[in-house]
Amino acid sequence: MKWCSVTLKKSKHSKSIDADNWADTILKSGVKFGISAADDEPCGYRAMMVLQLAEKFYDMPGFKDKVISKAKYEKQSDIDVVNDLTSGEVDYIITYKTYAIEHGFEYLPLPKEINLFAARYSDYMKGVEVRNTTIDMDMEKISAACIYYSMTIPSTVQNRGAAVKLAKYIMSNDAAKIMEKHGFFIVCSPMVTGSADKLDKPLRANAVHTISLQ
Repeated sequence: MKWCSVTLKKSKHSKSIDADNWADTILKSGVKFGISAADDEPCGYRAMMVLQLAEKFYDMPGFKDKVISKAKYEKQSDIDVVNDLTSGEVDYIITYKTYAIEHGFEYLPLPKEINLFAARYSDYMKGVEVRNTTIDMDMEKISAACIYYSMTIPSTVQNRGAAVKLAKYIMSNDAAKIMEKHGFFIVCSPMVTGSADKLDKPLRANAVHTISLQ
């Protein structure tokens, strides 16, 4: 899942903002920025991670705090931030690329070092974290990492054969082409939680990485 900076044609400085000056642009006087509540849901705390990574990448001390101090927070849902952009309540937001595509927004792809997409930059993300105070997780802080979606076949599934076919299709090149049009990216060699030997045979070929549970 990639992240991007999103704008509308009516946003302030929309004609001059680009991939090199977006961080400076959202700090300009009069520019309104929207963000979802970082403690409430993934879009919020991941947007906060992106701001921290941007501060590091562009060598802009204090960038994150400056953005946060002027941001409009939405406490209920990340979709509320999207609605704020659509209505003109804010000029820019940082959100999932999938949202930008879905709503037809103009967007700027963020550098790979900060968009939480490229696993090879995991070392670059070390030390970047968001304090967790309200999310129901057994952790005080959430560390920055690439965004992955998981897939499972429940043990109670009524038609396992069909479920296996669906899972196999989702990992196919045909499905990847569809997903990429909507801002997603299919991992060709997915990681398996537990033992790959327990996977249905048609799914084992692509599952080359495993994570063992204790």
